[in-house]
Amino acid sequence: MMCAVGLLTGCVSTSISSYRDPAYTEKSYASFVVVAGFFQIGNQSYLESELVEELSERGIEAFRGIDILPPTRDLGPEEITQALRGSGAEAVLFVELTDFRTVGTYFPPTYHTRGIVSTEEGVALVNDISGTPPEDCFQSGEGRPVYINLTTTQTGGNTVESPVADTRIAVMDLGTGDMVWLADATTEGRADSSRKDMADSLAGQIISQLTESRMLTPTP
Repeated sequence: MMCAVGLLTGCVSTSISSYRDPAYTEKSYASFVVVAGFFQIGNQSYLESELVEELSERGIEAFRGIDILPPTRDLGPEEITQALRGSGAEAVLFVELTDFRTVGTYFPPTYHTRGIVSTEEGVALVNDISGTPPEDCFQSGEGRPVYINLTTTQTGGNTVESPVADTRIAVMDLGTGDMVWLADATTEGRADSSRKDMADSLAGQIISQLTESRMLTPTP
């Protein structure tokens, strides 16, 4: 089963496409270890905490991977499997950052000119003479008004860089070791979006998608 949805949180949006293994269409889980594969420990810890909190609010027992698999320890595959199963969780929720980049958007310039307009009838203050550079539109003489004391300000005319993050999400059944659910997500922010803003949007979308896929079994 495959589906694609999107979530807008503030000025950050996340779109996600997921696939569920047909052999596990009736399987759901009441407990998870959340493991975020991020480059920085602070980002890993924050996202895992957000996902654990979101799951807990829905009656799902959850543990942070950073607590089960401390990054200070050099654990082998067998030790990792033993630690995950020793947590008592039924499944592992993996979130891996696959790409982080910025995308530039160009905003063309807009000009606003203020000044004193001198004509044969008198003198007046004009707040916005033109939306284009005054030298392109106004010249003195030849019967035209004379513009003096001009002040031109410009907005735009620059490129704004916005963050974009791609992530791969997976659910592994700890009983069988099988990957039962996969998803790819793209989170897009704006120039002033922080990594935490991006993580909040991603976490909310992951939980929404797991809920929609009926992967969660709340405990009484």
